[in-house]
Amino acid sequence: MGHVFFRPTRLKLAAILPLTIVWLAFAGGAHAANPAGNSISNTPGNQSTTWDGMRYEMGFIGDPTQCPSADPANLPFSDPTNERCDHFQLLTQTTGAVEAVATWPGQMCEGANAVACEDPTMSDFDLLVCIARAPVSMFTTPPPDTDRCIDEMSGTDVIPYDEVAFSAVGAGESPQFERVTWNAVGGSTYEVRVLPTSVFPPGMDYRGCAEYTDGLFTRVCAQVPSPIPAPVSSATFLSQSGGCDSTTPNTTDSPRSENGGGDVPSPGTANSDRSAHFSMQVRRKQDGSNPARKGKMYYKDQTADGTKRDFKSQTVSCVSFQDGANVKNGFRGKAEFRGLGKLKIKDPQESNVCYRAVGTDNGDPGPGNDIFEFQLFLFNDNGTPDNPDDDFCGPAIVANGPVPITGGNIEYHFTA
Repeated sequence: MGHVFFRPTRLKLAAILPLTIVWLAFAGGAHAANPAGNSISNTPGNQSTTWDGMRYEMGFIGDPTQCPSADPANLPFSDPTNERCDHFQLLTQTTGAVEAVATWPGQMCEGANAVACEDPTMSDFDLLVCIARAPVSMFTTPPPDTDRCIDEMSGTDVIPYDEVAFSAVGAGESPQFERVTWNAVGGSTYEVRVLPTSVFPPGMDYRGCAEYTDGLFTRVCAQVPSPIPAPVSSATFLSQSGGCDSTTPNTTDSPRSENGGGDVPSPGTANSDRSAHFSMQVRRKQDGSNPARKGKMYYKDQTADGTKRDFKSQTVSCVSFQDGANVKNGFRGKAEFRGLGKLKIKDPQESNVCYRAVGTDNGDPGPGNDIFEFQLFLFNDNGTPDNPDDDFCGPAIVANGPVPITGGNIEYHFTA
C-alpha cells in the first residue's frame, strides 16, 4: 500500500476554494503510466498511442487543481511519482484534432491473474490536459492564476502550466469511460493528467489512449459506449424506427449485407484471457414492395469466474445499414440488427432473450480495425400473444463493446 498525501495549501486557492476540499489517495502496488510518454503524428501508422495506467487503492480528488504536474522542478508542489494522479507526456508532431481516452479496468484489474479491485462501474477517473509555459523569474508578475493547471513556485522559477482541456463526465453518465479532445499544435508536448476522482478499496486502474481524430485512418481509441436502454416494450425495441434506426441511422434503402466472425475480449477479462467468439450474417433485399430482412447471430463468452454463455438467434426483427466508402481501407459500413434468441448458461436450460448486434467494417485487416458490439436483454413475456406491447426487453444481462476485434473479419457489402 502507498502513502497518504495531502497537497500543501496554496494561498491563491485558499481564497477561492471551500475549506472542505480535501485531496486523498492511496497509490496501489503498481508503476506509473507505462510507457510514461510517446509521440504521435497525423499520418497512418503513427496516429495513436496507448499506455497502461496507475492502479490506485483509493482516490478522491475534489478539484483538478489538486493534481499537480509531474515535473520534479516544481517540487514540493509537483507529483513526480504519480502518487496523487497519473501523468502521460504526449508529443504531437503535427497540428490537428487530438483525443485522449481513459477506460477502466486496466491491465492489473482484469484477467485471470488480476489483483483484487472494486466494481469498475463504481469508479471514476477524470482527464486534464496541460501544457507548460516557459519559466519566468519569481520577481516577474506571473499571469493570473485562473486555470486548473498552474503550479507553484520552485526555487527561483515559476513553472506555470496552462489548461488545454478538461473532462469530468461522471461515472453515472458514461460508466468506465472518459474522453477529452483538443486542437493540438505540432511540435508541442502535452501532459495528460488522469485523476482518480472516485476510487474505493480495493482499488482500480485504467488504460489510456491518445490519437488524432481528423485523419482518414481507422480509429484506435475506445469510442463512447452505446447507452444500454432501460427495459422497453419489445414492440419498440425490435421495431425499425424505434429500434435499429434509433442508434444506427439507416442511410440507404438499397440491398445491403454484412457478414463476419471472430474474437473479442470477454467482458471483464484481458485481451489474452477467455476470448469471446461471434459469427454474424445479415442482409436486406427487396421482396416486391417490402424489404426482406434475414440473418443469424451466434455469440459465446466466459465471465471472469469462468461461467460459459452461449447465444443463438431465432429471429431478425429490424436491420439498419450505414454506408461508408466503397474502398479497401477505411470505413466501409456499419450494420445493426435486433431480434429474439436463446441464451444457455452452464446447464441445458435456455432463456428467452432480446439481442442487439452491431458490426463495423473499417477495412483490412480486420483485427484491430473492425468494431463489434453486442448486448443481450431478458425477454419478459406477459403471456398474451395478441398484445406484444405488454412484453418487455430488459434489463441488460450481457454487454460487450463496442470493441476492436482481436481475430477474424467483418465485411460490409454494397449488395445483398
